[in-house]
Amino acid sequence: MFELFKKPIDEHRKTMQAGQPRDYIDALLEESSNMTDFKDEDLLVTLMDLFIGGSELTGKTLV
Repeated sequence: MFELFKKPIDEHRKTMQAGQPRDYIDALLEESSNMTDFKDEDLLVTLMDLFIGGSELTGKTLV
């Protein structure tokens, strides 16, 4: 599942502009650059939590 998010994170990291976040990933990357204890794995877990939460909510809404 982590592989699903690694490519978009790498793309965001290459194309982001400081102080101009385009979305949640850019904002997290910018904030995490100021924290020494925030690693890529933490970002992946955060995004996966949001994805799973959104999927669950969508599933319940459709039922």
